[in-house]
Amino acid sequence: MVWVHGGTNTDGAARFYDPTPLVTAGDVIVVTINYRLGALGFLSHAALAAESGTTGNYGLTDQQMALHWVQDNIAAFGGDPHDVTLSGQSSGGVNVISQLVSPASAGLFHKAIVESGSFVLDTEDLKTSEGRGQEFAARLGCRDQSVDCLRSKSADEVLANQGNPWGGFVGYALSTVDGVVLPMSQRVALGSGQFHRVPVLFGSNSEEGRLFVPPGMTATDYPSTLTGYAKAAGRSVAGVLTAYPLADAATPTAGAAAAFGDSVFACSSLVLSGLLAPYTTLFEYEFADDAQGAAPQGATHGYEVRYLFGLSFMGPALNGSPADLPPASQALSLAMRRYWAGFMRGGAPDHADLPPWPLAVDGKIQLLVAPHPQSGSVVSYIHRHKCDYWN
Repeated sequence: MVWVHGGTNTDGAARFYDPTPLVTAGDVIVVTINYRLGALGFLSHAALAAESGTTGNYGLTDQQMALHWVQDNIAAFGGDPHDVTLSGQSSGGVNVISQLVSPASAGLFHKAIVESGSFVLDTEDLKTSEGRGQEFAARLGCRDQSVDCLRSKSADEVLANQGNPWGGFVGYALSTVDGVVLPMSQRVALGSGQFHRVPVLFGSNSEEGRLFVPPGMTATDYPSTLTGYAKAAGRSVAGVLTAYPLADAATPTAGAAAAFGDSVFACSSLVLSGLLAPYTTLFEYEFADDAQGAAPQGATHGYEVRYLFGLSFMGPALNGSPADLPPASQALSLAMRRYWAGFMRGGAPDHADLPPWPLAVDGKIQLLVAPHPQSGSVVSYIHRHKCDYWN
């Protein structure tokens, strides 16, 4: 496995992920990689494109360089260069999908795992992305928009002015349709079958939105918050309050978190399934364990990672390792690691001691619940996450 870490392509590092639990439970080799982040990895600018014919996807080309390194060197570690699984979570999952559609990744991996990574299927176009880059250059003081001026700035200046995806300004996209590294958006490429047709294991968590909605939301804030989600998704504003009535929510925060998680993660995962299904083998999951109440935000975005790795990046609520989990959750963690290893070995998440994991095209989704996973229905999933509204 080659692991591409998450962090909105802005934060994170390979060292925050200890793959020992997965390696020891699955008898597999895991390579964790770093790649350029933020403006250093994803800035798009016409002056840079003029130099090399491409711009905006430097982090993706770093990942491809790492995959080439694996091809050249993994045999020395006992690995098979013809049996590589590319895996990532959150923006790392977005990057895995980008590698699925990038021509330069052909032959570099043979299976893919996407954890909560289907939320940006409409890759940003070059004109829009370069517009971000121009504004970033102006913020840096490069009014002439020249490469020389951009390169004269220190790393600290770049980081101080690049913005971030959660602020009012961000100088770079998660990736860009540059015509070279990414010839077309993820959605168009996947929907037309123009991608590397390897087996894919993918899914999302049951309470993704809890990480992103601040606590303490009031009933007064609730309608405007949900209206914002509906507009961002291009859905009926009136319909969102019908789908998520405040009276049905434990708190306004819980209701808003459900709406955000369903819109951005749960239902986009179904869209990904629909795009891939005609062309390749798919296995879908929903992770839904709250560590017997020990997880304060439930099965939120990123929480499944500590069931596979030792994690030291996401803060006290999410950090830890499988050994820190309650007994029932430890059993689920072991099952997940065995599923993941089975997929890495044979292209299907099989293990003799685990419940069968049916194909996604059979209308099934594997529910990763403690202590033992079980098969669930996609129809039930659609109802639970209001995907008839969002999709």
